[in-house]
Amino acid sequence: MSLVVAGGITLVVSVTVAAVVRLSGLRRTPQDLSKRVLLLTLICFDVGLLFGIPAVYRFVYDLLGQTPGLPQLLQHVATIGMAFFAQVFALALTNPPDSPDVQRRLRQRQRVLVVALVTLVCCYVLGPLRLGLYALGAHGEHDLGAAAYVAATQLYVAAALADIARWNWTPRRTERPFLRIGLRAFGLGCVFGVLFSVHKLFYYMLTALGVRLPWDENGNAGIQLVFLAPAVLCFTAGIVIPFWGPRVAAYHRRRTAYRQLEPLAAALIPAGKSSGAMPWRGSHVRLLHRVIGIRDALIGPLHGRLRVEVYERAYRLGLQSGLPADEAKIMAEASCIAVALRSPPLAKPPPAEHTPPPFTLDTGLDSEAAWLARVSQAYASSGLVDAVLTSERLSR
Repeated sequence: MSLVVAGGITLVVSVTVAAVVRLSGLRRTPQDLSKRVLLLTLICFDVGLLFGIPAVYRFVYDLLGQTPGLPQLLQHVATIGMAFFAQVFALALTNPPDSPDVQRRLRQRQRVLVVALVTLVCCYVLGPLRLGLYALGAHGEHDLGAAAYVAATQLYVAAALADIARWNWTPRRTERPFLRIGLRAFGLGCVFGVLFSVHKLFYYMLTALGVRLPWDENGNAGIQLVFLAPAVLCFTAGIVIPFWGPRVAAYHRRRTAYRQLEPLAAALIPAGKSSGAMPWRGSHVRLLHRVIGIRDALIGPLHGRLRVEVYERAYRLGLQSGLPADEAKIMAEASCIAVALRSPPLAKPPPAEHTPPPFTLDTGLDSEAAWLARVSQAYASSGLVDAVLTSERLSR
């Protein structure tokens, strides 16, 4: 197997994986226009890459009755379709999909698509079909009809990709960092795609005029993979990063919060109820179990020993020491818990008028875990917490 064929198969596998990833997202929100057209973009791209593998091309050529250049025509139709759907994807993602401006632009691009496809078929009849070509040669063809056929595809693709690169490099509606990174990676892939199209266009034009260039356009000695490989890798990264980036970041964030909660969990959760006994259930469940265990301890056995006056004294001390209000609240909660843990258990339930300290609560797991993790770190290492404990001992 040649290096070019191996590279082509690798690119096909990469795009197929990206398409499968996007299909799983589309099943959850089938009405999402951007996800639908992105999947169609990947399917068209995959078809174009598949037809670039010699064994696949030969199989389709025989299947279609050995009609000259017909598999390559289908490949180029798929390539134009890929560029069109990618344009729609960029439009839908960087602008409100139902806005009049987007609808107007979409109709314009649909008309251009129809013209491009009709032109491509006409140039196919005048070029590869008339010449009886199995496929366009790696050295180009000394024929203006073949050059026009190449130009019909590459001019459309280059213009579409340049348009997408311009939109994606300055995304206006994307505040999510991973989506912004993905769009810029997709835009960078479009730049390599434009280079690929421009090179192919000039190569075949010069060849048609009788100029023999010292390198092949495609094949084992061709340089098209130099442009195509980084384009596909950037496209794949642009598609995969917005999907996997938040998940990887959330996994890392939850693992970090789980570790940071260890001092508080060790102090508040009985050993037999530790969430460390369920490592196989994933970072989300383990973190949830640990947060619930800590909160259960604070509203259960420790509730009556949490004193609002300790919280207020610690909060004032934090502000006096120059801490921001948030950090002072964290230090106050940690101090309140530390004092409560060192107080003797209550002989009877606290009175109904007992006012608990105003601890910060949140309904979201990640934000709740992040806050408790900061409290846990203050509980374990803050010198101000030690000062509150010392002051409490001296006041008794």
